[in-house]
Amino acid sequence: MLCIERESLQSARFRIAVDPEEDELLSSWLIRTAYAHHIDTATFINQHFPQWKNTLWTRDVDISADGELLTALAFKSGLSYMTLYNLTLKSYEGYLSESITTKTRNAFIQPLGNYSRIKVKQGQRFCPECLREDAKPYFRKKWRLSFSTACIKHKFFLFDRCPRCGASLTLNKSFYDFHFPDCYQCGADLREATPELILEGSYGLWALKRLYEILDTGVYTYRGGYSYSFLLFDVLQLFVRIIYFWAKDKGVLDHEVMRPYIDFRAQKPKEHLIENIPLKEQYMLFSGLVRLFENFPGKVLSFCGANQLRGSDLTKDMEPIPFWYQKVVDAFNMEIPSVSIVEVKSVIRYLRKQRIEANKANVARMMGVCPGFKKRIDIQKLFKLSIIR
Repeated sequence: MLCIERESLQSARFRIAVDPEEDELLSSWLIRTAYAHHIDTATFINQHFPQWKNTLWTRDVDISADGELLTALAFKSGLSYMTLYNLTLKSYEGYLSESITTKTRNAFIQPLGNYSRIKVKQGQRFCPECLREDAKPYFRKKWRLSFSTACIKHKFFLFDRCPRCGASLTLNKSFYDFHFPDCYQCGADLREATPELILEGSYGLWALKRLYEILDTGVYTYRGGYSYSFLLFDVLQLFVRIIYFWAKDKGVLDHEVMRPYIDFRAQKPKEHLIENIPLKEQYMLFSGLVRLFENFPGKVLSFCGANQLRGSDLTKDMEPIPFWYQKVVDAFNMEIPSVSIVEVKSVIRYLRKQRIEANKANVARMMGVCPGFKKRIDIQKLFKLSIIR
C-alpha cells in the first residue's frame, strides 16, 4: 500500500494549495507547502519528486532550480511557471548581473555554504519584525542579497544567524516538528529576536531603498542618461574591492551618522569577497557607494582624485566598460597616448634638418610624450633605419 501511495503522489497534484507571498523565496514557499501537508521537507520532496530524492536540499535550490523542477512544481501546485521562476534568485538575471550561475559565486548574492543538508554560511538573513507581522511567516528573496543589511520598513539591522546560538540558518530543517521559523540547532523562535535599531537620518537606509529601486526597474538613472542596472552593479563590485579591500576609503563615510558606532574594516577577511564582509560593515559600505554614485559623475571624480586612483585601477578585471563610466576612467587614465608611425617619422626628419641627433630621447622630448618605444616594434625598426641612413 505504501508503494502504491508513493507512486500516486509522484503523478498527483499537491492536495493543499499554498500561494506565494510577495517577494518570497522558492525555498520558503516549498517549506511552507510541505508543512501545510504535515510532512517534513525531505520526505515531501522524496515522495513527490523522487528524481531529486535526498539531493534537492543539499544545494541552493533558490539558484539551482532549473526548468525541469519548475515545470514539475507548476504542474503540482497549479501555479504558472513564471510565478515560480520569479521566486528564484535566477530571476535577478539581467538585473543584478548579466548571468547568474550555479557553478560559481554570484556577485551580491550571499552564499549558503551547503554541507549535506546543513547551511554553514550566513547567506540567509531575516528581519524578526517582518516575520512577527506576517500572517504566515516567510523569507524574502531580497534578504539573500549582500546589500540587504537592514529592514527599511522597521529601520533595524537584519540578522544573518540565530540570535541565540549563532548557527547559520537552515530553513529546510526544523528543531520542532513543522515549526517555522525556528533555528534547527537550538529551537529559538526567530520572530522573538531583539533587533538593533538604526539611527534616524542614517543614509544607509535610503541607499538600500535606492538599490532596491534600481534592481526592481532594471535601470540606473544618472545626470544626463540611464543604463542597465547590471552594468551599475558591475561597477559597484569593483568599487567594493577598491574601498574595502584596497583601503581607498578617504571621504567615503563622512556623511554616515552610524560611522561612530560601526568599526569599518575592523577585521578584513582573508578572501577578498563581498560575501565575507560582516553585515554591519556591508551596511556602511553600500551607504558610501550609493552616496558616491548620486549625481554621477561628480562625487565619483572627487573620490578618485582624493584616493589617488589611476585609470587602470578603475577598470581592473572589468569587461566590458560601460560607456557612461568611461568618462571617469578617462579622467584618471595615466596611460601614454598612442602615436602613429607617421608622426614619429616627421619628428625624425625635422630633427635631422635642425642638425639635432634623432635619438629616442630627443624624439620623445619633441613630441611631448613617450610613445612607448620599447613596446612598438615598428618604431624600433624605424630608429634602426634612421641610424643607418
